This record gives sequence, C-alpha cells and structure tokens, in this order.
Amino acid sequence: MDAVTAFSVACGVIQVIHFCSNIITHVQEVYEYGASAETATLEAAGLSLQSSTESLQQSIMKLPQPQSKNEQDLQNIAGQCLATSKDLLKKLERLRPTSNKKKGQALRKAFKAVWEQGDVKMLYERLEKCRRALDTGILVSLRLVCLLTSSKLYLTLACET
Repeated sequence: MDAVTAFSVACGVIQVIHFCSNIITHVQEVYEYGASAETATLEAAGLSLQSSTESLQQSIMKLPQPQSKNEQDLQNIAGQCLATSKDLLKKLERLRPTSNKKKGQALRKAFKAVWEQGDVKMLYERLEKCRRALDTGILVSLRLVCLLTSSKLYLTLACET
C-alpha cells in the first residue's frame, strides 16, 4: 500500500472514531439529562431571546401611533427574532426524547442530533444575527431618546435664563 492510500485509510478511521465518540457523548447526555449540554444551552438562549423580543414587541405596540421608522424597523427585527427563536426551539424539541431513561430512544435522538447539527447551527447563527440587529436597533433608539431629552433640557434651561 502506498503512502497516500495509507493516509487516506487513516483519515477515514479517525473520522469514524470521532463520529462514534460524538454519538457516545450525546447518548450519555441524552440518557442522563434528557438533552445534550449543547442542546440545553441553545434552548436557554432561544427561550431568553424569545421572551425578550416578545416583551420588546409589546412595549413598542404601547407607543402612541404613528410609530417612527426606527420603531417600525425595531418591530420588524423583533418579529424576525421571534420567528427564528421559535424555529430553533421547535427543532430542539424534536431532538429531546419523549421519556427519560430509555436507551434506545436516547440512541435515536443522539443520532438525530448529530445528523441535524448543521441545521441547528444554521438556525442559531441566524438567531445571533437577529440578536445583533436587535441590539443595534435598540442602541439607535436609545441614542435618539437621549438626544431628544438633552435637546428638551437645553431648551428648558435656555428659556429660564
């Protein structure tokens, strides 16, 4: 066997070992805790952002009409964040076993989690982009409020003198 073929076989063996170790880790975590540590972390992040965006949308809805362009943009971004977080949570829920302490179900869910890891990662990245856009929108909104407040304060002080 030449060197390139031997190297190719070694790489294949290493990939199989890596995949099996991932599966074993996932099976153990799913069996013991009901979800892998990664799934639990992603679920917590999704729930947190979902709750925050719902709260933000409600506070924007309470503002007097008509809303400014910035507030409308913030409302749209919050809607996108909410939809993406719901998609992520739905995907993660399908990776959670329906009953604890069943080895067969833990094995199936672990395989499914490893298999769908790319989809979950894509949804999480989309959620992170939404979060960053939401952060930026909120900062711009705060800046505008600060400018308006300082302008009103300046005018009030100027009128008093």
